Amino acid sequence: MPTTRRRHTITETPRVEAALDAVREELGADAVSLPDLIILGAHTLLAQDRGHGQRVEEKRRALAEMIRSRSLPGDLQAGLDAHEFGWTHAQQ
Repeated sequence: MPTTRRRHTITETPRVEAALDAVREELGADAVSLPDLIILGAHTLLAQDRGHGQRVEEKRRALAEMIRSRSLPGDLQAGLDAHEFGWTHAQQ
């Protein structure tokens, strides 16, 4: 049947087959709707990515606050010197 929409072909590889078999066994053979599973999977991937992005943003803000308040662990001046002049080794 002609269509302007994209078509998809899914082969039940061992991983796909195992996942679908688990759903079929738990919920029944009629419970497997590939369009519903694809939509659910897409929403799950987006939620996971958003969660990762939020964690990265939280860490970025925490680091910025540590820098602003000068409460960084360690020797801030040593870090600034290493950034400015590079690493050097003292001759003994």
